[in-house]
Amino acid sequence: MKTFQKHTTKLSYVFGKVLLGACCTLPLMGYDTIDEALKNGITQGDVGFVTDYLKPDYADISNNLQDAYYLAITMGIQYRSAFYKNMRLSVGFRAAYPIWQWHRNSFWGPSSGDTTYIKRGDMSLDFDPLNRVLLSDTYLEYFDGDTSIKGGRFFIENEWISNQVDGFWIRNRSLQDLMLEFFWIGQYGEVTPTQMTAFTQPEPHHSGYFYTAAKYYLGDMFWAKLYLFSAYSVAFGIGTSANFEYKFSSSKIGLTFNTAGSFEFENGSKWLNTQKTIKGGDGIDLDVKFYVEGKIKNASIGLDLGYIQTGKYSGWGSLNLLNNTISPLGIGNVFNNGITDTSLFYGNLYTTFDAITLSLLYGTASFVNKSLGSKHFRQNEIDFQMSFNFTNNVSAFFNVYNTHLGNQAIPTTTEVQGGFKLSF
Repeated sequence: MKTFQKHTTKLSYVFGKVLLGACCTLPLMGYDTIDEALKNGITQGDVGFVTDYLKPDYADISNNLQDAYYLAITMGIQYRSAFYKNMRLSVGFRAAYPIWQWHRNSFWGPSSGDTTYIKRGDMSLDFDPLNRVLLSDTYLEYFDGDTSIKGGRFFIENEWISNQVDGFWIRNRSLQDLMLEFFWIGQYGEVTPTQMTAFTQPEPHHSGYFYTAAKYYLGDMFWAKLYLFSAYSVAFGIGTSANFEYKFSSSKIGLTFNTAGSFEFENGSKWLNTQKTIKGGDGIDLDVKFYVEGKIKNASIGLDLGYIQTGKYSGWGSLNLLNNTISPLGIGNVFNNGITDTSLFYGNLYTTFDAITLSLLYGTASFVNKSLGSKHFRQNEIDFQMSFNFTNNVSAFFNVYNTHLGNQAIPTTTEVQGGFKLSF
């Protein structure tokens, strides 16, 4: 599921969020020969087992919501060279195979939109059975101290993306307090220990997805960002976000604000379904989050309180064309295509002690299902997540997601996930 990926890729790609900061603050230490750069590279691998159980109260095939249960093995290997002067190379592969499936012939639609390749089996919930071996992070990177350029397949995350993509990414911080960013995405998908999907184009006319942003830092307490994106024939979007954070002792308190709008075109949410019987409008987002985090002895504890509001006529529209990191929900079908005017209040309590991380989230949402008219419905969700690091090379996770107090406007759903990973 797309919602499943949101939580698991964050665990697998924490380094992606700190990469830019490290690149822009640390001196570049490269080798003068290619042989030395290759010899001093880093190789990592993992073997793991993943299981996922999904039980909605009724099937919604268009959103991949149906009874499913599977156990799969997944394996990956990743090599990243050291820098040769200003360049380095990363190459990776990943494979997954079903050990057991509750329904081996369950229908999950075409792979990557191609109706000649039909996905079947419950493993299709998270792993495309027609793409069991895929290239993972494979890219060429340039860095000179101020400018980072990356081209190939890599992970990227911002307000509206949390995926691996095929494209190129340019970031510059020549000015101390200003970061400029631009990227183009030709295809996007997932190749992680907990999800593998076919890579697909973000829109049908192959011009890709363009994004540009300027982020201004005011000391260590405040930053503000303006961003634009476009996908030909789908949508053009504009947004702004800001964050204020105050640190004291071993604690911090902060407030994050983001708002964005999309101008929808013919292949976007101008129409909310492919039959063009339900007309939509432009996408709108307004979200705000207050957070506080501190330490008590050897444990850290934090609390998030947030609110999200989507547009009245087409919800987020095409703002979440690729994904999003705004919604904290594990199932999150109150933000699906065709669900509009969603108002979500949520609270998330989390803690880390020893080698265990726990989080408990509760959210309540009011929304409109356009296919059922303009009446507002409600659905609540509770999410529990737990991860363990038994050793430096052995880890596991366990997640439970449940929507409840809802109705037939969207499925009430329970999902249970677990996994075990050996790294080397």
